[in-house]
Amino acid sequence: MAVNVRGLIRAYVPLRVDYKILSEPQIKDKTLSKNFCISGINIFVPHQLQMETLIELKVYLPSTSEAILVKGKIVWQDEVNYMGTSKRKYFATGIKFTEIDSIDKTKFTKCILTHLSDKTEKGNKEFVDKIESLNWNSGGF
Repeated sequence: MAVNVRGLIRAYVPLRVDYKILSEPQIKDKTLSKNFCISGINIFVPHQLQMETLIELKVYLPSTSEAILVKGKIVWQDEVNYMGTSKRKYFATGIKFTEIDSIDKTKFTKCILTHLSDKTEKGNKEFVDKIESLNWNSGGF
């Protein structure tokens, strides 16, 4: 568990996230969450994006194949100083949710409460390596 500067409890749980940039150039890809709270999510992407870019996310909660569909906007982005075996640059990307169904918001809240712990966040190196080790062979946009 961690409390960020916005005063919200964040869960540090890697969730599968399929995302689609809603403006040009339209980008569709998959990644993992680094952490999340009820109002937003932090994901790593191999694209540098403009602030306020609109994005659609499918967030897969643990123990279910069902995805929560949310829309949001990019509110910050920082380059990660580690490159995995692909040698791609990654950017830690903060997304503020702008649209989320009330039922999905409840599911998301339950997920956060279920996964609270006192663990500190994992290092960027391990996180990038984990993203690159996954075999994405299903779903998406």
